[in-house]
Amino acid sequence: MPNAVDTATAKGWTTLKAKAGETVTFRGADVVVVIDRFTPELPDDPRRPDLKPREQSMIEIDDGAVSPNPKAGEIFTDSEGKRHKCIRIRPVGGTIRLLCDIYPEP
Repeated sequence: MPNAVDTATAKGWTTLKAKAGETVTFRGADVVVVIDRFTPELPDDPRRPDLKPREQSMIEIDDGAVSPNPKAGEIFTDSEGKRHKCIRIRPVGGTIRLLCDIYPEP
């Protein structure tokens, strides 16, 4: 029997996905995910060239929504045609969080 925290977390995830979910293409199939897009802030360092960091995203997907689970190097394509290349994968409860670099449409 699930505890109250697990139940609340699952309900919150379901609500978030229903309100803010986006359909992306992954391995040729449409999948609903939640995407948080951001540009990482790099610490000021006078020794580092002033290069703009690449946009990144954190994609969260239901565990088991695709089989096998995503791997580093695989690409999700969003509705704007931007490609999100997975660089780090971490299971969290019943979901999987993917840190991705964003590349413009080809």
